[in-house]
Amino acid sequence: MIIGLIVLTIMIRVTNTNTLGLAPVESFFKEMLYPVQTVSNSASNGFVSFFKGLVDYTNVKEENDSLKAEIADLKSVNSELVQYKVENEGLRLLLDIKELHKELTIVNAEVIGRSIKDWYRTVTINKGFNSGLRENMPVINYSGLIGRISSVTNSTAEITLLTDPKYGAITVVTTETGYPGIVIGDENGLGGLQMIQIPSTANILEGYEVVTSGLGDLGYKNIKIGKIKEIVNSSDGLMKKAIIDPYADFNDLHFVGVIIKQEIILATSEEVKK
Repeated sequence: MIIGLIVLTIMIRVTNTNTLGLAPVESFFKEMLYPVQTVSNSASNGFVSFFKGLVDYTNVKEENDSLKAEIADLKSVNSELVQYKVENEGLRLLLDIKELHKELTIVNAEVIGRSIKDWYRTVTINKGFNSGLRENMPVINYSGLIGRISSVTNSTAEITLLTDPKYGAITVVTTETGYPGIVIGDENGLGGLQMIQIPSTANILEGYEVVTSGLGDLGYKNIKIGKIKEIVNSSDGLMKKAIIDPYADFNDLHFVGVIIKQEIILATSEEVKK
């Protein structure tokens, strides 16, 4: 019906092209069609606005998704850079130790394996027999002593950490007074260290530094272990023990150094010549 009225209006206009004003019939139909034309224009404009808004929303969403992806990439890159910085700092500090103790031969290695079940007991490194490593060699990082080599293959080695109760006792002294003692891993295997069998009258105080004495199997003295953070007296009052805060962070082991004994270096050189 609307189409018919539109056609009729056009015909009237054509037949009155020479008339200056509107013919009565044309005026009548124009007034009739005005509301329809208004609704039609409004609907058309609304339809266009709807699709324009839809296109704008799609564009904004795509831009938003793209920005989110870029932010995620930047976070990932930043995390990698932080990790590289930490690793480089660890390696630099190990090199500083080698420069400071030129009398020692230290082989740097990277931790490549660690059991969640035995987190404070053992780690695996990427150097072994072919690099001169042997059982019972001491292992350090840039902070201090962390353990000893407990088993070796040609290209890897397992380190028993100082915090493992099965590590055994290590003889130590305090730097302030030279008082001797024995350090073992926490019996609960939770990463702690303790200096045991100390007479109640011993001159041991909180804050004292503990280092290796050089006696026993280790054979090297003045390797740093940690500081005494607490003194615990036995129930009978005859003995006490010292809880040690280790210098090394046993939760964060990446690069380590194995101290190679001189006789092992000479033997390895002879093997290469053969």
